[in-house]
Amino acid sequence: MLVHTVCVSQEMDEAFFTALHEFSGNNLLLTKRVTDITIELLQNIRRHSDREHASLQITREDSKVTWKSINRVTPDQINPLAERINFINNLGYADLKKQHTRVLANSRHNRSANAGLGLYRIAMRSRSKLTASFEQLDSGRVILSLDVNLALHP
Repeated sequence: MLVHTVCVSQEMDEAFFTALHEFSGNNLLLTKRVTDITIELLQNIRRHSDREHASLQITREDSKVTWKSINRVTPDQINPLAERINFINNLGYADLKKQHTRVLANSRHNRSANAGLGLYRIAMRSRSKLTASFEQLDSGRVILSLDVNLALHP
């Protein structure tokens, strides 16, 4: 098992991409998928939480790559996030692509309409269900843990 912890405040520079390429065993196809999913998760962290309470870890095993993204959200974000993730998880791949296209088209006219676009992209790239859990810390703080799996085929 190989574990890579991504610094959530790290610049996406050559060293960042080189590290992901090496983590992916220098396999170009795997590197692309790992990079795409990692960037989407980092963007979610950077746009929707404070970096102080955030982390991103990637684990590679023989049969899969797993991401664990942890960040703080507000209590009022729990239901919309849980509903969106449940909706995404219930779509087949073809419907997921169609819905992604609809959200993307709407976001060109209304910037706020692209909420959750990254979740669609993550689900499409990983071709797996997203797993989210919420841990209430206190009345104003909730930790979101989002797990993503990418099956590796021999």
